[in-house]
Amino acid sequence: MRPHRNSTGLLATSFFILATCTLTACGGGGDTAVGGPRLVVLSSFGNGDADAISPSSKLVQGSDGNFYGTALGGSHFDGVIFKVTSAGIETVLHTFNRSTGDGASPSGLILGSDGNFYGTTIAGGANDRGTVFKMTPDGSVTVLYSFRGYPSDASYADSGLVQANDGSFYGTSEFGGATNNGAVFRVTRGGVETMLYSFGTVAKDAAAGFSGLVEGSDGNFYGMSSNGGAGNYGAVFKITPEGIESLVYSFTGGAAGASFPTGGLLEGADDNFYGQTSSGGPNHGGEIFKLTPAGDLTVLYSFTEGAKTGSGPTGTLVQDSEGNLFGATQYGGSPRNFYPNLTASGTIFELTAAGTMTELSNFGPAEADGSEPFPGPIVGKDGNLYGTTQSGGLNHAGVFYEFLRK
Repeated sequence: MRPHRNSTGLLATSFFILATCTLTACGGGGDTAVGGPRLVVLSSFGNGDADAISPSSKLVQGSDGNFYGTALGGSHFDGVIFKVTSAGIETVLHTFNRSTGDGASPSGLILGSDGNFYGTTIAGGANDRGTVFKMTPDGSVTVLYSFRGYPSDASYADSGLVQANDGSFYGTSEFGGATNNGAVFRVTRGGVETMLYSFGTVAKDAAAGFSGLVEGSDGNFYGMSSNGGAGNYGAVFKITPEGIESLVYSFTGGAAGASFPTGGLLEGADDNFYGQTSSGGPNHGGEIFKLTPAGDLTVLYSFTEGAKTGSGPTGTLVQDSEGNLFGATQYGGSPRNFYPNLTASGTIFELTAAGTMTELSNFGPAEADGSEPFPGPIVGKDGNLYGTTQSGGLNHAGVFYEFLRK
């Protein structure tokens, strides 16, 4: 097996958070603890009209060790790209402004093989149908391509990019294509775009609400949609680099099956895919599943709606070398020591390879705490978990957090 682009290399460990950071360390509320695994709120977004508001995508760590991300808010409300150090010092690198032909509403970044960052915007560009852009580490942004939209091109690319082994970037769009039900596209580093596939051209196809793609070890691309499929509960699809698409699995919904997948797929070291659904299952709180390339699905864990262990998983999972999975939920969580009668507003969790679920940390309800972690943590080069929340914090605009594993 060749190394997977979405492999995280986490060290195997299990731990349970004892408490959150102190008011002095975090600028927020919560319990106090000295040493040991703990959540630390490093900074709050929304410091002034030009600052990032409500981060909208998973962080990416640059070669300089800093973290980069996008937010939908900002001075023009067309979104921003920000950089934040591991100490929590945040800088806005670029403010989008659609009135100048720039993109608007960014939907995530990836670190390219050339050391630059690449991403998509949902709107803006020459046709106001979204863009593919490149950003240098110092924040210089170039629009590589402006989508044209239905019926000949993709539009509103809201799930980010993946860089394939051929050096080109692949992604999905919410709309556009021959039926205006979304498309799969490829863009070269030089900005040459090709629409590879239009969703909705066959019966019971994947439709709307697409996740980002992952390049499988077989050289094909895999993704999920929150709608479409045989029962319209969402689907997992495969597409070849030449644009030949097929459904791998259709979610069934209801108590017996998961529904409405969220985030992207993780290809594990075993060449199986791991993902999450936002709802469905016997406890109505979403599920974590394993899916073989042949389409055989196994439910690994079912969340319970309203439970103290969290529900409504979000984002893409990460996996360690022993097969343990890490992710986040947007809702629920155990009560804090200072707030015994209140549940938290989202969790970070670990699911071991043996199927044991552990809540590592939770968010809220203190005013300065973050809430609704989205779209889940990444693993930093130091082995700790880093992420953002959509809301909460000192300015009610989200926070940047670190989960210290030791």
